[in-house]
Amino acid sequence: MNCAVKKANRPFGHYANSVVRIGWLLFLRDFMYRYRQTFLGYFWAFIKPLLMGVPIILVGRQFDLGDNNAEVPYEVYSFIGLIFYNIFWDSVIFPQWIMRRTIKVIQNAPFPHEAVLVSSIFYVLFNTVVYLFLMTIVIVLFKTPVALSVFFTLMSIPLMMLAGISIGIYFAPTVLVYLDVRYSLSFISNILMWSAPIVYKQPETGLLSNINRWNPITYLISLPRDLLFGTQNGHIMFFVISLLFFFVLLAVGLNYFYRAMSIAIDQII
Repeated sequence: MNCAVKKANRPFGHYANSVVRIGWLLFLRDFMYRYRQTFLGYFWAFIKPLLMGVPIILVGRQFDLGDNNAEVPYEVYSFIGLIFYNIFWDSVIFPQWIMRRTIKVIQNAPFPHEAVLVSSIFYVLFNTVVYLFLMTIVIVLFKTPVALSVFFTLMSIPLMMLAGISIGIYFAPTVLVYLDVRYSLSFISNILMWSAPIVYKQPETGLLSNINRWNPITYLISLPRDLLFGTQNGHIMFFVISLLFFFVLLAVGLNYFYRAMSIAIDQII
């Protein structure tokens, strides 16, 4: 009996509880295996963001990518931008990551496919806790005051996750059939990161300025960062429009996910 039939025959609450429980178990299974054969173990969760962020920040400082007259030091500005982008990008890649890691389970013991999405959310939540810890350390080290609107920044973090899931939901079933998706992810990540003013100040004119303005990730990252330090630049309307775009993408993606998973599983079994 397939998952769709099982879902139809179960009360929604019971089915949702099963999905969350299986998603949690998939997360634990992969999380423990991921760090089991490493010398530094779980410290890699803290080291990886620093290994990625520090070189970019040093280069950005050398080439004067920040605003010299800004109230927020460039190191803090760019690191916070990278943290928020990592939350978004983790939400993009972890659905397909979990999907690839559980392919044997899918083949041998069918389970609700939504559990893969739930498992990826647990992964992103864990990473987000690590990111926020590192972000706090950087803010304290550079003695950068935060505004009362920091609460709105924290409230926007789940929205970043949903925005990322709205893209990652398309990759999850596709990667079971076409590995091209997996190989192209690093390339896509670089394009998205540099197409938004994450580690540089948004230029006022030129091609890059136009790309920034039309990129929804610009507002997804910029407004929460501005609210963190009380330097809000009037991006609220564009932030809301960007969220609407991602919610539409998510709604369409859920329909695609259910249809594509049945096709993908037929091809791998």
